[in-house]
Order: sequence, then structure tokens, then C-alpha cells
Amino acid sequence: MMSKSLFLNNHFLRAVLIGFGLYSVIAVSGQSVNDLLLSEYRQVRHAVCEVVINGSDFCTGTVINHTSSREGLYIITAGHCISNSDAIHSVYFSFGEFALLNNTSVLQSSKWQSNGQFELLAFNKELDFALFYIDHTPPRHMVTYQLGWDIHSLNPPYGVSFHHGEVDLQRTAIGRNVISPASFIGYPSEANAFWRVSGWGVGRTDLGSSGAGLIDHRLRFLGGLSGSTVTNSDTIDYFFRFDFAYNRFQELDQQLAHWIDPEQQGIVYGGPLNDLFKLNLYEEYETYTDDFSVTSEHSFTQLVAASDQVTVLGVYLSILTYNELVPFSELQLDFAAQDGEVFYSQNVLLVDLSENQENYIELFEPVVTPANFQIQLSIPNDQDARISLPLLESGNAIIGMLVDQEMGQAHEDIVEPIRTKIFPNPTNSYSYIPATGVIQISCFNAQGHEVFPKINQVNGEYIVNWHGVNPGLYFVNIVLGNGKNSYFRLIIRD
Repeated sequence: MMSKSLFLNNHFLRAVLIGFGLYSVIAVSGQSVNDLLLSEYRQVRHAVCEVVINGSDFCTGTVINHTSSREGLYIITAGHCISNSDAIHSVYFSFGEFALLNNTSVLQSSKWQSNGQFELLAFNKELDFALFYIDHTPPRHMVTYQLGWDIHSLNPPYGVSFHHGEVDLQRTAIGRNVISPASFIGYPSEANAFWRVSGWGVGRTDLGSSGAGLIDHRLRFLGGLSGSTVTNSDTIDYFFRFDFAYNRFQELDQQLAHWIDPEQQGIVYGGPLNDLFKLNLYEEYETYTDDFSVTSEHSFTQLVAASDQVTVLGVYLSILTYNELVPFSELQLDFAAQDGEVFYSQNVLLVDLSENQENYIELFEPVVTPANFQIQLSIPNDQDARISLPLLESGNAIIGMLVDQEMGQAHEDIVEPIRTKIFPNPTNSYSYIPATGVIQISCFNAQGHEVFPKINQVNGEYIVNWHGVNPGLYFVNIVLGNGKNSYFRLIIRD
């Protein structure tokens, strides 16, 4: 038997269950600023899909939230992805299939593709947007996310874009430069109708990235990729502005507001399609180093330590290969207490598993685990079969769980909704703090003297204006409504 352990402390488990959303930051030793930034957006990447039009045109789409009463998905992409709206005979939307680890493309996430049925609701080539609707949704284990948006958006301090560049696995581009309104030579009829991103700090866009969403620091959709220019080897990307296109035209087939915001709220918050979260028992920045074979003579055990009970609806299992030597060979999946006593068991046919891919195994019934438990994988003794698991440097397998924070007894203790952050850090201009639960904000320099930057509350967040404050190290104390304080070290640059 091979046994590995994974410790989920209280803070980490809470952050994962909240979906690495707006109010959680994970600080991990050795993790870069880019890794920290991406952890904020981990759940959001499930709003991104590949759009295949007429079987040959590939673009990237984004699921956006809405105030409509229709059930289904609203997916926005670039208008130039459609050469002729009257000549569309098929559109497929594919979700998932991004690399599970940052340093490898060998292991892919689970994938789902729509059934080909669609409606093209709004389409405009002048502002370069297309809005699709499908009346069916991905299965819940895809943990599909719907991005929020705000037509009163301020210029964001940075942006992130997930895309399917070069018709490949989902990729990432991160830009830390201030994103500003601009005109785009490819669409000269409208001034300042696009967002200009002058170079990415990490990654880049590629062929197939058209329509990829620009996501701001509040996890909201700003617009989709329309095109690029190259000047002195510097690639500048232009994204159509969602707030500009929202109700620019009166015709319903060229207007976004009529379809996604019939209540005319002008702002919609994002969130997961279902109140379910994918809880990875590994980190994306870990390195895949080895594999381990589970046979009738060898089993694999992963220990999990949480602060309290967790309700598990399914398990994500990544495998490299399997060798089926006996017809209908099975893999046995067990949940066991810390002392090894099994309290849930389920068998899975090997032929139902895909190699080099993340497989989702739905449990026959929800399993409420104790705070400390084990996930065990084995081959029944009467079967001569083998399955190869990828192992990380930590010795953990690449395993995840679909959890339901509404079920079970202890999730109110695990999930703490009042939490905050300050971003970006470092900064040379503004910082943003979500207003939820915040009672007081105090700022001090390295000598302990209080400083008084201008602080305004706009659209559900505090904006801290550091102009006039000398560069250096500062400490920000945020008092929360649950009686807790959050302290942040903040660097202000020239």
C-alpha cells in the first residue's frame, strides 16, 4: 500500500469551498505573484469555452450572467467569428479541457460539448460582438461559472484572459498595465469602443483567441478580444467594450441589454451555475514527477485533513494509463475514517475511464466525511488489472472532489462569507477592497504612523487613492463585521 497525506487547514479549505472567488487569497510558500493572481481566477476559468462554428471556425466564448428568466447559458464572443449570420449551420460550445498543472499539458481536465442546438440572439460587426443562447447546461461536475458585468466599470488596474489559443488547451494571459479605452483601426467607425491592453505580463493571445473575455479585478466581464496590432515587437490587444455595446443600438438583434438584462439593472454579479465547488487536493503550481501503479497487490491511499465535515458528491481522478487484463475489470474507490474503517465504497469499470485525462466519478449518494478521512484506490483481489496514477512531488495523486457547501452539518463553520482582500499589491495608484463586511479601514507606514489616503466607496468596493503618499511599505488594517481584523502589507511604488 502507498499512503500519502494532504493537510487542508481551516483557512485553505474555506478558500477552496468559496471557489477561490473574490474574497479569498491563498499565500503559499514559493508561489509567485502570478500564481496568486491565477488562484483568484481559478473558478472563473470555468466560464470560458471554445466556440466551433460550421466545424471550421474556432473562437473563444464566455458565459455571462443575466437577469432573464430563461434557463440556459448566454455565451458572448466576437462578431468577426461569424462571416455570415445567415450561413451558420452548426455551433458547438466545448467546456473544460485545460491543463491540470501549469507545467504540463499531458493531463487534461474533464470536458463537455453542447449538443449543437443554439440561438444567435444579437450580432454586430461594427462593435464586434455576438451573443448566443443554448437552452441546456453542462453537467454539474463541470462547475460552470457565469461572469458578472457592470456597464459603469472603471478602468481596471489589470486584467486576465482565458482563451483557446491555437485551437489548443485553454491558456492564460495576464496584464498588469492599466487597461484604457481606445479606438481600434480595424473598426474605425466608433471612437473609444475598445479596451486597449498594451502587452501581457504573462502569456499571450493566439489564433483562436478571438472573443476571449477580458476579466477585471472584480471578476467581471469587460469585453471580448477583437484583434491585435504589433508595434516594435510589442503586441497590443483590443477587446470590444461590453459597456459600450450594451445598448448602443435599438434593434433587438444588435442589442445585448434586451436579452441579458430585461430588468435594466445595468449590473449583474457573477457566480457558479450551481452551488457546487471543485475542491482540488493539489495545487496547480506543483510538478508532476512520477506515476504509481495500482494493482490487486498495491493500493493508493491519500489522507485528507479538514477543519470539519465535507459533503462529497463525486471524485475527479486523473490517470495516465490502465491495463485491462480481465473483462469488466474494476477500480475500487473507498472513503475511510482515519483508523482505516471504510464508510463508503464504490466500484468503477476501467473501460469507463479515459487515459491522460481527468475522469469524474459520481458517487451513488452524497458522502459526508469526518474531519479527517482517507481516499483509497485499489483493484479487487480477484482481478488482474493495473491503473497508473500520476504523482506530484508531494506524493499526492491529482485528485479532486465535487463538494456541496449547502449539504451536511458543518459547512456554516467551514465557509466564512465575511472575508476580504486588497489588490493590486504592489501598486502605484489605487487599491481595491471589497466592501462586504468591512467596518473600518486604517493605514499605517513602516514607522507605525497613521496615513490618510483618500478612500471612496463605489459599486460595492472601497477604492483607496494612494496619490500623494510616499513610496514604501505600508500596513492596512481592515476591521470586519464578524469582529475579526485583516492585516495586509502593502508596497507603494513610484
